[in-house]
Formats: sequence, C-alpha cells, structure tokens
Amino acid sequence: MQQANSRVYLTDEMIRSLRLHFFWKRALELRPVRGIVETSGEVRPVPWYSHGLEQELPKRFEWLVEFSLPSEGVPLTDNLVLMMYTPDHRLIARGAARM
Repeated sequence: MQQANSRVYLTDEMIRSLRLHFFWKRALELRPVRGIVETSGEVRPVPWYSHGLEQELPKRFEWLVEFSLPSEGVPLTDNLVLMMYTPDHRLIARGAARM
C-alpha cells in the first residue's frame, strides 16, 4: 500500500489553468458540443467551520459557473458529459448529466 500525500488545496492560478470540455454522449460515442457560451461566473469564499483557526488554514473558495449550450437536434436520451483537464492534458474530473 502506498502512502498518500498530504492534501493540496487548489490555488486561483491552478483553477484558471484547468480546461473544460463538453460532449454529447450516446451509447459509447462522444460528440463535442459546439457554441458553448459562459453566461455567468462567480467566486465566493467558503468559511471554515472551526472558529479561531482561520489565520492558520488556507482560504477556500467556491467557483460557480453557468453555461448556455445549444441542444437543438440532440435526443433527450443523450447525456451531457463534462471533462476537466490539466494544462498537460491529464483528465482530472468527469461528470455526466441527463437532459
């Protein structure tokens, strides 16, 4: 068993370097979504639950981003897949949702 590294908190610079890719998924086929528009974005600080340690702990933030994407001609049975990549093209997160 390998020893786990300590937790790394993402910095603002690290978050801004991540790249999002959107796909329509039908069975095993992934098709890129074209015409995506970011409609709004916001960064909010997240308070720590433990009081008195705020000076010692790193600041935490919640990133809220809304997108508008065209779905004309896409069947309701297709899934929307979001993939997040690092600058060196490593996949770090994947999520899927139904319409």
